[in-house]
Amino acid sequence: MGMSHLSSTTVGVIAGLAAAFAACSRQADRPTTTDRGGATAGSATTNPPGGGSGGGFATPPPGEAVALELAVASVSLADDCPERPMATGPTASMPAPAPSPSPPLDEPGPPAAPPITGAAAKRAPGGRWTPPCQQTSVQLTVRAPDATAPVTLRLARVELRAADGSSLGWLIPREPSQWDEATRTYLAWDQRVGADELRAGYALSAPDWTVVGSRGDLYTVEVTVEASAGGHTSTHTAQISGVSRV
Repeated sequence: MGMSHLSSTTVGVIAGLAAAFAACSRQADRPTTTDRGGATAGSATTNPPGGGSGGGFATPPPGEAVALELAVASVSLADDCPERPMATGPTASMPAPAPSPSPPLDEPGPPAAPPITGAAAKRAPGGRWTPPCQQTSVQLTVRAPDATAPVTLRLARVELRAADGSSLGWLIPREPSQWDEATRTYLAWDQRVGADELRAGYALSAPDWTVVGSRGDLYTVEVTVEASAGGHTSTHTAQISGVSRV
């Protein structure tokens, strides 16, 4: 009887120890670490890929921007003249940019234009003189201050807007040219720019004056330029307001 009682007691103790051991084993199976975000053991923590403190996928660096300093120096709103070869010759119909410094007082000015005589004065019926075609154009100042190699540009868009900001259409650019101070003319340009400031010009298609002319006398012109270098391309905009028809 004693042995039976002792065996029952022993069995009960052993069963209790087994249950306690099993409970400890289940507790040990739970996470016991603390992640870098401060979540305690056993809590559920979700971090977005590439962010947060729990790791994840690394976020790739954004594309490097191509630095560009861009300004619209002037715009001439006029006609659309026949195209001229631009391989080496100047674009004489576009106005010269305003000189940066004032010339010395003793420096002679440009020669006066010769009077129009002879056949040039009889181009129109009745002997009336017809003024030469004046090209619609835009003049830009541009530089790539961080460039260690030439940056390639593309004039992607030229938009004409009314004074209230509404769009009056796009002016199509062509004949990229660069101002040459030595000859004081615009020469053909490969649309590449470096760290030095460059004065560039584009001939533009003329506005539809039958529509634009009824929308006021002053306009805004906004240009969008794409700059490409080292496999990266950035978009830059600039505008000029208060432009009137020539």
